[in-house]
Amino acid sequence: MFVEIKPLSAVDQLSARADADLQMRRRFAEFYDSSPSCFTGISAFGHIVCKYELDKGLDNRILPAPIRGSDERVVDVAPRMRWDLDLTTAPGAARVLDIFQEVKNVTLNGVTAIT
Repeated sequence: MFVEIKPLSAVDQLSARADADLQMRRRFAEFYDSSPSCFTGISAFGHIVCKYELDKGLDNRILPAPIRGSDERVVDVAPRMRWDLDLTTAPGAARVLDIFQEVKNVTLNGVTAIT
């Protein structure tokens, strides 16, 4: 698992979210050879987070799915609604703890991670 953190104030900037999304996708490529079959990343703008996941069993698909940009118009390639987990709320904190537990349970090379 990896976490990329940006200032909370940037979450409402279209370009900052686009940069964060691209950075997450690049990190999956950087870590690919040493990552387990299911690999999680967290993009955080302060206490607001979005879960990313690479699934090698699904054609190396990264979720959330990318939104293609355009050379002709401005496209919001990383909509604000993707960052929907707020660590300052009980449901958001609980979901992130669930994500951490999922990561701890991932099997790497046939050996279950130590919890």
